[in-house]
Amino acid sequence: MQRRLAQTGRLATLGELMAGVAHEVRNPLTAIKGYVQILKQQDTDPIHQEYIAIILKETHSINRVIQQLLDFARPRQGYWQLVSLNQLIEECLVLIQTTGLQARIDVSKDLAPDLEEIEADGELLRQVILNILINAVPAISARANPYSNLASG
Repeated sequence: MQRRLAQTGRLATLGELMAGVAHEVRNPLTAIKGYVQILKQQDTDPIHQEYIAIILKETHSINRVIQQLLDFARPRQGYWQLVSLNQLIEECLVLIQTTGLQARIDVSKDLAPDLEEIEADGELLRQVILNILINAVPAISARANPYSNLASG
């Protein structure tokens, strides 16, 4: 009983800590989002508009994660909707494009154009695809240069 009470106390403290961190991250994120929205209105370059849209989408994603931290005590409801896997993959590839370029990785894709939408939690699925791609970059880099992870000596 005492062990459970202690664990409950630690979880409550962790929850308070997470809420504090979430608020500390949310404040600068709000400023970033505001300035990017100003840029969106002032810059008409199509490439910049694409990058600005990505930044706004990612700040929205970060904000959702922060909200999940704030709501962690309550179970998350799934947001099931029709999702295009091809679109999710395209969006994720754009997000890791610079990382792949820096690692000198060429990405090729072969998406099925007639792939039907699926019913899923699009945000969670997007996080999964993005995590796979992000984790693949260093794995591919290490495989291309097996000596890159060895200490020199």
